[in-house]
This record gives sequence, C-alpha cells and structure tokens, in this order.
Amino acid sequence: MLAGRAFLASDDANGLPVTIINQSLARRFWPAESPLGKRIDIGETGAPIWLTVVGIVGDVHHAGLDDAAEDAFYVPFLQYGGVAMNLFVRTTGEPILLPPALRKAVHEIDPEQSISDISMMEQIRSDSIAPMRLTATLLSLLGLLAFAITVAGLNGVIAYSTTEQTQEIGIRAALGARRTVLLHLVMRQGMALVLLGLALGWAGALGGGKLLASRLFGVEPSDPVTFLLASLALLVCGGAACFFPARRAAFTDPMVALRS
Repeated sequence: MLAGRAFLASDDANGLPVTIINQSLARRFWPAESPLGKRIDIGETGAPIWLTVVGIVGDVHHAGLDDAAEDAFYVPFLQYGGVAMNLFVRTTGEPILLPPALRKAVHEIDPEQSISDISMMEQIRSDSIAPMRLTATLLSLLGLLAFAITVAGLNGVIAYSTTEQTQEIGIRAALGARRTVLLHLVMRQGMALVLLGLALGWAGALGGGKLLASRLFGVEPSDPVTFLLASLALLVCGGAACFFPARRAAFTDPMVALRS
C-alpha cells in the first residue's frame, strides 16, 4: 500500500463499490493530484459501473520481470467474485511443508473445492527469469573467455614487441640506463595499448549496453560501478601482462641483448 487503505470486510455486496489502483494508473490519470476518492468506470457495454478509489498500491509485473507494468485496478472478492482465483499464503515456517495443511484447510470449508496447483513463490520467480538467467550465464562465460584471450593476446604482443627491441634495450643498458628506466619504458608502451583498448571498450559498451537493457534487473546498461570494476580488472590484468615481459627485458644482460 502506497496510499489509502486496503479492502475491508465491509467492502461486500452491500457496501460502496470500491477499487484499489496501481501506481501506473494513478500517474496516468491523476499525475498532479491524489486519486483517492475519485471514481473510475469499468463498464465495457451498457450502463456504467462506477468504483471509488480507496487505495494505491505499487506496480506488479504480472507477465514477467522483463515486461513493463501495466495499468491495473483491484476489486474486492466479496463484490466481484470470480470463477477462479489465486490465493497467496504466507507462513513463518518451512513453505514446503504447507501444501498438505493448506489442502486440508480448504477442504474443511468446501470438500468439493479443487486446488489445481500449489507452488512456492521462489519457484515461480525462478521459473519466470530462467531464460534471462541462461542468457546472462552464457554472456558471462563468453565475457570471461574474451577476457582471458585479451590478457593472453596482450601478453603475447608485449612479449613480441619487447623481443623486437632487445638490441635497443641492450644499447640503452650498456650506455648506463637504469633497469627501472628500461622497465618504465616497456611498461609505458604496453599500458598505452591497454588504455586505448579500454577507451574503445567503453565506447562499444555504452552503445551495445542498450541492446541488453531488457535483460538487466536492478542495474542500468551504463552503470558506473560496473564499468569502473570492469575497467579496474582489465587494468590490473593488463598491467600484469605488461610487467612480466617488461621485467624480463629490463633485467636481460646487456651483452646477451647486443649479441641477439
């Protein structure tokens, strides 16, 4: 409940026809005022059927978490009883132990009342997001594979570049260049490639993230925390991929480097 009241026992066939609307419907028809006390007509044909709004509730994604919430209104069962209904039962114990007791309670009231299905809310939620979870798992595995290939490729590129510069490094060392300077030289070249790749990756992620918006829950396609953590991970791994070839080159004996 966001405003107003819930249904009461007095909201029966003899009471004032009332309804509770969701937030989406309230924003659509009464964006600048309170809908409490207003009336809506739910009659499709013939005479109008007026209901007085007594409460506002949050939006519910009936069809699935990836579907937008639609305008909705709720009516008391005592005023508009249906042929079939869903009953939500909350328990303080283990939910899995509830079905036998629930069936017994219903049959004590009406022995001929059928119960078509009893499911745990967690199972319903899990089933509704199963396709999205599978997609997310596959994308995560592909992302980890791409990450590993990137680190291995960067390591190979830096190692090859360092090998090509072996004589230059040897000359610099023979002329008195300190090993820390040589290490910084090779690291700078490697990290320039890492930073360039990150810049291109950010541009691609910002554009491609919009395509995955319907598969994301609780996070935006351009979530800054996610981008920051991914960038830090790439920087750390890229730095490690650059460091070891750079260290090997910087600590190579100058005479060996000059003869290579």
